[in-house]
Amino acid sequence: MHRCLFFLVLLLASAGANAAEQPTLKVGMIHWIAFSTVNVAEAKGYWKEQGLDVQVVNFGSNQELNAALEGKGIQLAIDMAGSWVGMLQDGVPLTLLAETDWSNG
Repeated sequence: MHRCLFFLVLLLASAGANAAEQPTLKVGMIHWIAFSTVNVAEAKGYWKEQGLDVQVVNFGSNQELNAALEGKGIQLAIDMAGSWVGMLQDGVPLTLLAETDWSNG
């Protein structure tokens, strides 16, 4: 679970701009235990400690998450690789940054 936070922090830090100059970065996710570290980081104030303005937006389904990503309601999303493959097959332009977990379940 720490890898998920590491990659998100790495991504946010790579933006290279001061947090005071950045708008709020909205990160979308679905309710799944593997992604809970993102909620914990928000609740514990980790993003603010790092000088980042992050708002975590929780969605009830992959369809809602994908719609928010396509509609630009969120800038980043955390989901399983299979979900991204489906969107790419539908012609949605995506940039995949990292895979942090693999499940055969």
